[in-house]
Order: sequence, then structure tokens, then C-alpha cells
Amino acid sequence: AEAYYYQGLIFKKLGQYGRSDESFKLALSFNSAHSGARNEKKDTEKFIRNLDPFDRLNIRKDFLKELKINIPTHYDYIKMSLLAYK
Repeated sequence: AEAYYYQGLIFKKLGQYGRSDESFKLALSFNSAHSGARNEKKDTEKFIRNLDPFDRLNIRKDFLKELKINIPTHYDYIKMSLLAYK
């Protein structure tokens, strides 16, 4: 149950809310008394109902920044391509 719970948290941070919800359901199927999975499942379902698509990108971007993964912007790609021609 714990593994599915933590998997759900990771999917939620990555903005994959459907997969997150499935992981929390699996955690609850192994341990129906898992309060963390139950609370996260409720929060995720509520979040999915009220989520603007633009918010999904920001949440994923914030999580990747937390992991120290930098996603280049369009401007960064242009700068990189100009350096290749110098």
C-alpha cells in the first residue's frame, strides 16, 4: 500500500492526476485504513474537477524545478542554435 501511495504522490506532483488517482485507489485496495491515501485521493479528485489546464503546466514546472531539472524555453533553444553557428 505504501508503494502505491508514494507513487500516487509522485504522479500528482508531475501533473498526472489520473494516474495519481489510480495509485491511491490501489493503495486503498491493499489497505483500506490508509488515511494518507484516502485524503490524497479526495484532494486529487477535487483538484481534477476544478483544474484549469494552465495550472497543470505550472504545477509540473514547479515540481521539476524542485528536482533541479531545467526545461529550456523557446528562447533558450534559439540561443543554443546561434552558438552552434559561431
